[in-house]
Amino acid sequence: MLSADSPAYFPLLIKSLLRTPLQNAPETEIVSDGLMRYTYRDFDTRLKTLASGLSRHGIGHGDVVAVMDWDTHRYFECFFAVPMLGAVLHTVNIRLAPAQIAYTIDHAEDDVILVHADFLPLMEEVMPLVKRKVRLILLRDDPAQDPECSFDFVTSYDEMMAGPATDFEFPDFDEGTRATTFYTTGTTGEPKAVAYSHRQLVLHTMGLLAGFGPIETSNRLHRGDVYMPITPMFHVHAWGFPYAATLLGIKQVYAGRYTPANLLRLIAEEGATFSHCVPTILQMLLSAPEAADTDLSRLKMLIGGSALPRGLAESALAQGINVYTGYGLSETCPVLTFAVLDPDDEADVEARLKTGNPLPLVDLQTVGAGMVEMPRDGVTTGEVVARAPWLNGPAWLYTYVIRGTPMLVQLFLIYYGLAQFEAVRESVLWPYFSSATFCACLAFAINTSAYSAEILAGSLKATPHGEIEAAKAMGMSRFKLYRRILLPSALRRALPQYSNEVIMMLHTTSLASIVTLIDITGAARTVSSRYYMPFEAFITAGLFYLVLTFILVRLFKLAEGRWLSHLAPRKH
Repeated sequence: MLSADSPAYFPLLIKSLLRTPLQNAPETEIVSDGLMRYTYRDFDTRLKTLASGLSRHGIGHGDVVAVMDWDTHRYFECFFAVPMLGAVLHTVNIRLAPAQIAYTIDHAEDDVILVHADFLPLMEEVMPLVKRKVRLILLRDDPAQDPECSFDFVTSYDEMMAGPATDFEFPDFDEGTRATTFYTTGTTGEPKAVAYSHRQLVLHTMGLLAGFGPIETSNRLHRGDVYMPITPMFHVHAWGFPYAATLLGIKQVYAGRYTPANLLRLIAEEGATFSHCVPTILQMLLSAPEAADTDLSRLKMLIGGSALPRGLAESALAQGINVYTGYGLSETCPVLTFAVLDPDDEADVEARLKTGNPLPLVDLQTVGAGMVEMPRDGVTTGEVVARAPWLNGPAWLYTYVIRGTPMLVQLFLIYYGLAQFEAVRESVLWPYFSSATFCACLAFAINTSAYSAEILAGSLKATPHGEIEAAKAMGMSRFKLYRRILLPSALRRALPQYSNEVIMMLHTTSLASIVTLIDITGAARTVSSRYYMPFEAFITAGLFYLVLTFILVRLFKLAEGRWLSHLAPRKH
């Protein structure tokens, strides 16, 4: 395996997607409806200017930049410039409720938010709910626009882009660095975070292009296409296609607001030939009065998000749209499969309604009990399991599941749930799993390890890139880099956050009484039921927790004083 010091080392970073279009198609257009029209060569210059502007405002490696915009050239530029800096792009779902948006801002640990003037009324509701200190940068379609609001903006996008032309050099760093973060819709609870590294996004881009083209035939994406997304850019990187279209070096069109008349006009005027959307958007386009007068015969439309109804597919085909289905999830980057049509029988509607074949490098199976693969006979059902190099790995899945489910549920599943399986009862582990003490300790350990892992991961990612570069320049191996630089630095930074986690776990131990253990809360409950003194019993329990919390706080304060004293302000 090549080391980072080797001249042959080539990290899979988002900036690598720009090399091919700048070499092969530098004069190809990128269109932002009503705002900008420029070439890939101009795009490269604008990325450097944007990165330089963000850097002047303190944005660097590990910082989180949130975006709230329509689908414009600004969003497209942030897709590249922000992660290429080593920062993390948070694509804010503007359709969430204000409280949910505030939650995602806090949870993603946003440092700065680029917000369009149209969303300032929404932000008036969101920001009072945000707990962290976040800076705002104004986005506006008209540079002369001066919106009325209560916010103090550090700058505007126009001011940053009006800066002097720059030869900003995007750094190399580990391809496992987090590039993007976004959140699911939160229909079953709080929105759930999904994050992707540079490596995952680059490999997903390669998978898309290997599956969809670049052969000019059927429903594929090729170098002769004009790409126009009709999937919001905050939704899983617009399904990853802006990255794929960029690598191909094809013309791209960004529509801004999604109104049927405007979308149809752009399809006609800009010659859009490849797009993707959910069935409701397709229905909206076909139902628009302008659709009857628009030539849609060159348009290829990938449908995802939900099943494509047969009637809608037939209506689209009647309008000349080459419509077909794909499948994926937010956690799969997202595309896993798409319908592959028979060139000799493209009139087969049934083939267009199926999820189709997996992309190259995707291992997708339908399994039953015991992970046994089920026959692909069109009748047998099972659960879908998938592997691909761009999928989030086991560590992410572990932290996602554990942090996304209540502690009480985890405790019940371990203590009560495992006992129903005969294999567990007959195993050598049964003496342990039949013990309430062991099950409670195991549940607490599993829960806190997921949160602790996220705290440590965040601290590792916050390590100044200069320290890593200096260590590499000194000739440190990867092991020595972690032992002498990354881990000591990260553990120090993680200490304040970890102290909160320890205190939260102390309070969580009160759940142990649910599984028959007599802890402080359980003892209080026993006293209350036996002597009918609930007030005295639970006040005493509360005092015990207060004393223990005070001791822990003092211990962590001493630890912080010992190991974080170099970060304290100097006293003159």
